[in-house]
Amino acid sequence: MTYLRIEAGRFSYQGSKETQIEIEDLSLNQGETLVVCGNSGSGKSTLTNLLNGISPEYIEGQVQGKFELAHLQAGKNGLDDYVGIVGSVFQNPRTQHFTLNTTDEVVLPCENIGLDQASIQKRLDWVVDLMGIDNLLDRPIFDLSGGEKQLIALASTLILHPQVLILDEVSSNLDQAAIDRIKGIVGTLQCQGMTLLIIDHRLEWTRGLADYYLKLAGGRVEKVWDHEAFQALSEDDLAQLGLRTNKPILGSDLHFSKDPVFKPVLDLNQLAVGYDFPLLEGINLAFSYGEVTAVIGPIGIGKSTLADVMVGLRQPLKGQIKWEQVSQDRKSLLAKSFIVMQDVNYQLFHHTVWHELVVGTKWEEADPQDEHNLPNRLLDRLDIKDLKNRHPMTLSGGEKQRVLIASAIVSGKEILIFDEPTSGFDYEHMVRFGQILQNLKEEQIVMLVFTHDYELAKHWCDRVVDIEDYRTSKNLKLNY
Repeated sequence: MTYLRIEAGRFSYQGSKETQIEIEDLSLNQGETLVVCGNSGSGKSTLTNLLNGISPEYIEGQVQGKFELAHLQAGKNGLDDYVGIVGSVFQNPRTQHFTLNTTDEVVLPCENIGLDQASIQKRLDWVVDLMGIDNLLDRPIFDLSGGEKQLIALASTLILHPQVLILDEVSSNLDQAAIDRIKGIVGTLQCQGMTLLIIDHRLEWTRGLADYYLKLAGGRVEKVWDHEAFQALSEDDLAQLGLRTNKPILGSDLHFSKDPVFKPVLDLNQLAVGYDFPLLEGINLAFSYGEVTAVIGPIGIGKSTLADVMVGLRQPLKGQIKWEQVSQDRKSLLAKSFIVMQDVNYQLFHHTVWHELVVGTKWEEADPQDEHNLPNRLLDRLDIKDLKNRHPMTLSGGEKQRVLIASAIVSGKEILIFDEPTSGFDYEHMVRFGQILQNLKEEQIVMLVFTHDYELAKHWCDRVVDIEDYRTSKNLKLNY
């Protein structure tokens, strides 16, 4: 039975004459899995919103032709019709969290459709067992890491037992263990006959899951492969297509070292970080100019907490941070450092991208039309030059990340920390970011990348530090 059907489908946003999506013919049978890939801005999110009912009802626009999923058609069925039929998990889980407690969050969809308490408990037990998230129940949402929030968003979607599941960049904030768990969950759902659409830049985890791969470019279908044909593509083939690797990258592929390449300038001495109790302790690490260090570790272990401490946003529980052998307080660290957070929406304050980069820096009086100054060169290298006069909050997630990366470099700070900077990056923009990091090695800058992106760590970082070694006994693991 055909479950996805697009016929002469076209969509343009309200007030725009530009066609965002133009697909003549596409179909998928019930129980099959389609992976949609393509560069940033290729139309993946627009297509997703047409298939899950968000467009044109919530995100308004003009629909022509047929965009049909599970016998529900964009522009003809209301958003309410999709509830319990089509489930979606978005890249930014904050957009679909509505409560303060994780258990409340997971069961909220069941309460919204009026299920009785016994049925809700039965479904909760099922989804917790399926996903292995016992340790995430009854916790404050805001205490979770980005990856843990993503797992809660998935659980709250699956609890309604949808017929179709759309996963939009669901792997972006997950470590390898969590991705393997998601892969197992997807496999189980496939055995139960569920139809899946996976939209992702990280393609290695879809190996063995997809029936078909579809590449979008400019809102149009550029190429469709079956699973075997796609997996036969070489790294060079994928790079020419602008796609990330389709082969798993293992920990053994990374260069692990706790020792800096050159003379250290930033030292962590017996550092402990956490909240009411330490998540990580006994941290003794050093970092130097002229190197790019990747910091990896499981979701929820405390990577973002450590990053916050290193830039002065949070007080360490104990230990010292030294800069050139001198102990630093929070004020000193704040003056020396810039962090690009996992959720960049917290850091966008100005009315244009240009002002976001230059306000508060030595470039504040620079000519926006001078293409040779540093802010403009960075905008060009990060492929956001044409967005210079746009309001930052109108940009896509990946574009916002690139704005903050440019802001970090323009700031002139000596410590730059990037927390999951490539979570929404396609191959081209990952390469652009990696090249910028490597070029900055000539400057007097300490650079750390907190990441789950092994492809970035393998190709663009000089060494890798795994902070799993500093986990405390109270810092519980998920049941993987």
